Order: sequence, then C-alpha cells, then structure tokens
Amino acid sequence: MKNAQQLILAYAQAPWRKQTQFIGLFLLVLVLIALVASLYLVVSAQAATYGREIQGMQFDIDEYQRMNADLQAELAQLTSATTMEARADELGLQPAQPEQILYLKVKGYVPRQTANLAPPVEPIAPPVPGINPEFSQPLFDWLEQQVIGVDLKTWMSEVTRR
Repeated sequence: MKNAQQLILAYAQAPWRKQTQFIGLFLLVLVLIALVASLYLVVSAQAATYGREIQGMQFDIDEYQRMNADLQAELAQLTSATTMEARADELGLQPAQPEQILYLKVKGYVPRQTANLAPPVEPIAPPVPGINPEFSQPLFDWLEQQVIGVDLKTWMSEVTRR
C-alpha cells in the first residue's frame, strides 16, 4: 500500500509524464492511420494498374477481331463465283465436258450408303371392338364346365398323392 502511495505521489509530482504518454498515444494512432492509408493506396494503385492492363488487352482483342473480320471479308471476295471465274479465264481454264472427266476406281473404297432413318410406314389395323367370348359366359355355366371338364380319376390321384 505504501508503494502505491509513493507511486501516485511521484506521478503527481511529474506532470510531464502525462503529456509524454498523451503525445506517444497520439503519435501511435497517427502512425496506424498512416499505415492503413498507405495500404489502401497500394491496393488501389494495383487495382488501377490491373484495370489498365485489362483495358489494353481488351483493345488488342477488339483489334484482332476487326483484323479477322477484314481477312474473312477479303477471303469471301477472293473466293466468290465471279472472281473465281475471272481468275479461271485468266489462266485459260474452261468448264470440263463430260467426255473429258476421268473417274478412278479405288480398290476397297465403299461409297456412302443412304441413311435409313425410319422404317417404312405401314398401316396399323385398328382393334376390332367386341367382348371376348370367355367374358360373356355366365358364371354358373363356366363353373359347370369346369366341374364336368375335370377327370375324376386324375383329380382323385392328385388329392391322394398330397
């Protein structure tokens, strides 16, 4: 207890300690704020750099797509029927006559077969309406037929065998 009183008394006699603690705490908070701000700036700068790189790549992609479309249009123009006919005339080519065509037989070649996608359509006969004669027979007639139709000797031999 005496040590605590001495500590309080010493602290009260030196007010500059309070000021030093306050300044230290203030500087610590200021350094933390500066650290967070610098971290935020670094992350923002990296995001901006990557965004600019993505924009540049997108510009390159668009440019390549335009070049590809130009080349496709040029190819379509070069392979059009009128251009090909003009080029063939310049080279002295003419359409082949049937007697000029030479066909080669290749051993083992199997020509394409026609596709058979569905079986031929055949008419389906509709079911004949009516009742099966077994279902139109009265119950007592059926029972009588069943009893009379049983061979008694066979039935007796089956019963005695069990």
